[in-house]
Amino acid sequence: MVVACTICQSENFSGNLRSSVRCSVLNCGSWTHAKCLGLKRKELTPFSKIFVCQRCKLESEAPITSNLVNITSNSQTSHKSSVPSPDEMASGNDTSPNPAELTDSEKLNYLIKQSLTQTSTLNSIQAEIGALTARIGSLHTAVTENQTAIQHCQEDIEGILQYQRRNNLVLNGIPEEENEDLFKIFEVFTAAAGFPLTATDLDTIHRIPTRVQNKPRPIVVRFTNRWKKEALMKKKPRLTSSDLGLPVPNLKVTYSQHLTAFQRNLLARAFDLKAQWGGAAAGAEAWQDHGRIFVKKPGDSRGTPITSINQLVQLGLRISPS
Repeated sequence: MVVACTICQSENFSGNLRSSVRCSVLNCGSWTHAKCLGLKRKELTPFSKIFVCQRCKLESEAPITSNLVNITSNSQTSHKSSVPSPDEMASGNDTSPNPAELTDSEKLNYLIKQSLTQTSTLNSIQAEIGALTARIGSLHTAVTENQTAIQHCQEDIEGILQYQRRNNLVLNGIPEEENEDLFKIFEVFTAAAGFPLTATDLDTIHRIPTRVQNKPRPIVVRFTNRWKKEALMKKKPRLTSSDLGLPVPNLKVTYSQHLTAFQRNLLARAFDLKAQWGGAAAGAEAWQDHGRIFVKKPGDSRGTPITSINQLVQLGLRISPS
């Protein structure tokens, strides 16, 4: 079957779609050079879906369709286009009926056949979508399970880090001096607290960095005996720098458990929840015991151990957007 350009009538076709455009009318099969239409190669792809040759424009009875076969070209099930390429037409393999040779009944039957083929294609695509939807649901479940496992791992790691601090306490409010002797300072502090200690009771003592401006860095004290530390924690003396004979007078000196950064933030949010519950006047409480955080809602008889911010949110914590 001879194929010629609908404009220049040249039969010089290589079958390369990049250099020619096909009529979008069903069963037309005519091809036109891009250069004859004044088009560039990159303009052919969108133009091919709407191009109608001059002959089809004159034959108003010819059914014009969008090229639905192109929609399913990326599907795993490939379907042969109903419109042959120039090579197929030239080789005589064109099996598409000529609309001019068909009766109205034959045209109708042919369109019904094409419709059934496209319906089968759509059913295949819907089946693929269903399978992908199921796969997405399975992956979502796996992601949720992994997130839960990660959260448990983080809680375990946090518990280990806090356990390593069980022999530590943090001393705040001690002014910094050049060439200071922290062992001597802490010895004076414990004597003023009525709980004298010796150097053998301590493992190490040093200052740690802080983000708080214009305040002395906290001092971390690690005891050789945990129970000595716990006994001192129960003393709760009210001391100032003047009581310790330090050069900067009347600075409040406090001490507390050595919490991890996560636990410190968790404790701060627990105090926020306590305030939102009405504070101590309403019977709300928030505290830490041996590195564990607790809150007690007004009316409750026991405290609730807290391990995450989400848990506080579930209890009613309102977090202001930053």
